[in-house]
Amino acid sequence: MDQSYRTRKLDLILHLIANLNHTIVIKGGSRPDTTDLLRHLQANAFPNWSPCYLKATPNLDFGAVVEELLKVMRKPATGSVDELTGLLEEQLLMFDRQHKYLLLLLDHAGVLMPGMLAAISQYARLHPQLKVVCALKPEEVATKTTTDALALVDAQVVAVGQEPPGPPDEPAAAAVPPVTV
Repeated sequence: MDQSYRTRKLDLILHLIANLNHTIVIKGGSRPDTTDLLRHLQANAFPNWSPCYLKATPNLDFGAVVEELLKVMRKPATGSVDELTGLLEEQLLMFDRQHKYLLLLLDHAGVLMPGMLAAISQYARLHPQLKVVCALKPEEVATKTTTDALALVDAQVVAVGQEPPGPPDEPAAAAVPPVTV
């Protein structure tokens, strides 16, 4: 894949993360493309972002997500789900005062149990300091539209993995629909 195309796509995603308050869905045809992109986002996060890369599994529950987020924030991740969620909320309020963000990079999000992606997105809507970027295959986006509609209703979907058709000198960004920020 053309490096300039990848750079423009990464710049677009960084712009969306910084300026939108809802879930960003990275839609890619292959796992390596989306995983590489999420890892690149993790490595190139802005200084006021604390990125948390998490590979989803079918049995991943909300408590495990909260534990991972707290680990990134260097906070103890023991206790009941309610205690951990309360601690995370306190930390997110502190992040708000410090103009910081917690960035959840959720790879393989299509394998999550039905409703889990919606729960994560709903939590992020309540806490704007938590930004969520998840990676899904195109067929998983269709499935999640049915099982996790709340997660995708406001999500910004960005396709990755293939360059748009056209001559090499044609700007790749033209293939991405405009985003109102």
